[in-house]
Amino acid sequence: ADKDLMLKALEFNAYAVEYLAAPLLEEREIWMTATKQNFHALRSCSADLLGDKETALSLIEADAFALRYLSPELRSDREVVLQALKGTGLALEFASAELRAEREVVEKAVQKDGLALEFASLELQKDEGIALEAVKSNTAVVRILPESLSRSMSFLLQAAVAGGSSILRFVAPEFASDKVFVMHVIKSDCTALKHCPKELQDDSSLQLAAVEAGGPQGSAALELAPQALRTDRAFLLRCAKITPQALRLAPEELQKDRSFVLEAVRARGAALQFALFEFRMDHDVVLEAVKQDLGALAFADTSLRHSAKFK
Repeated sequence: ADKDLMLKALEFNAYAVEYLAAPLLEEREIWMTATKQNFHALRSCSADLLGDKETALSLIEADAFALRYLSPELRSDREVVLQALKGTGLALEFASAELRAEREVVEKAVQKDGLALEFASLELQKDEGIALEAVKSNTAVVRILPESLSRSMSFLLQAAVAGGSSILRFVAPEFASDKVFVMHVIKSDCTALKHCPKELQDDSSLQLAAVEAGGPQGSAALELAPQALRTDRAFLLRCAKITPQALRLAPEELQKDRSFVLEAVRARGAALQFALFEFRMDHDVVLEAVKQDLGALAFADTSLRHSAKFK
């Protein structure tokens, strides 16, 4: 009865272990329940239990950070540490120095959470392969990379491919505002400019490069372009050569402008699908679209699709 009552209490407050009766102090179930609620309760756990491997694995299953309170011998045990890393890579902080210098162990940790790199040995923190694995799982790790990597453009470009353009949020300001660097990042992620300073977001050449990187589906980049460019006729027509979505994203006044629509479908016939109904039944507009892309006829009004002029 006392055990059942204590287990209920621990579900709400792990520090109820401070009031354990002597017969319950060595009960594994008690400490597992306490650990699930708050692993810091293990401060009160006996050295015998914290040095028992079977108990340790059970505690880690309840909370991987239980590794912090285990005996030094168990924090040096690969099986125990790897089990903890399955829960969170950040548990690497509490592994022995020897295991924090072991490549396989550190790889497991950073694959779970890149920020675990902070707890690896200095030698492994400087390892490009390990660092790239860390970036894949958490681009924020770029902030804590050693200078040999954080100041290396070649490494950061690899990191952008591995982890995506969000690394631009964490690189040094001189990289985030470097047009050449950003241009390279855009090639692997057309939405990269959303992480850049305003002066680069306003750069039409970079925005066009982003749309080109997205290809026919480059609307993701165009949707992120500043309003000044999304209302710029010349810019939109350049985008229309890349993606038919440019017509869909054009402002209403341009969507109603017949000359603009004609230029858009000449650049990309498939843009006809985003034209207003009046233009999809306009013979000349449909003709220009079909000249560029025979498939554009599918977007024309029914009356024109069955017209002898388009057969």
